Amino acid sequence: MSDASRTLLAAAEAAVEVRCAPYGARREAVVLLFSDGAWAPGVRLESASFGLTLPPLNSAVGLAVAAGRRDAVAVAFAHTPGPTEAAYLEATPFGRFVRAEPRLYRLASDAALPPLGGRLSPYCDAGDAGDFSERLQRLSARAYTPESDFPVAALLELSDGRCIPGVNVEHPEWQHIVCAERNALGAACSYGLTPEVRRVHLLCVRDPGGSPCGACRQLLAEQLPGIPVVLHGGGHTCTTDELLPLSFSGTKLNKAHLR
Repeated sequence: MSDASRTLLAAAEAAVEVRCAPYGARREAVVLLFSDGAWAPGVRLESASFGLTLPPLNSAVGLAVAAGRRDAVAVAFAHTPGPTEAAYLEATPFGRFVRAEPRLYRLASDAALPPLGGRLSPYCDAGDAGDFSERLQRLSARAYTPESDFPVAALLELSDGRCIPGVNVEHPEWQHIVCAERNALGAACSYGLTPEVRRVHLLCVRDPGGSPCGACRQLLAEQLPGIPVVLHGGGHTCTTDELLPLSFSGTKLNKAHLR
């Protein structure tokens, strides 16, 4: 194993400590490596509705696509990847990844991996000029939607005014598709920024009156209770609680720290 591979795997193992996993004990995280040595973490974001749990691989890929990065060359796992993750890596926005080590996948190439550089910024760089509607419009161009041709953009506005971007990222196997809102949440969680979110901004370019799907409403209600949601296409604002009245909070579920 090369030094670059060891360093990448070590970064994935360190990312585990940031995961949002109140219901399970799985220590899962990944790191995506880009062609210039930049890297992006992805951690496990659990949901009280267990089937909506966002895997770390999806979190990292969603962050990369929203950042406009389509040049990932390797992905390292803190855990042993299973068949679901292997299937996801068969068709990504970056190309097809193959297994190089038990916990390392890379693009099919003879090129050596670049040395690990700086961590990719999680903040929006799609242009800060203009109002949120204009910024969301520009961000939506980064969505990866070969299945639906229905780009969606989300911005999580933080207390300091900076924003975490999210776009929908699709996959030939539909169970792997993740919406813009959940991708933005996955990025915020992977960087430990969820407590800083003060407002959610959303735009469905092809359906100005569109609003979050049920899965996104559940995750927003869990992760950002009471936070305002601005639906820019329809000019409507509500809270995450109003998006999903009587939502399931999971407060009575068994928690990992109680086991």
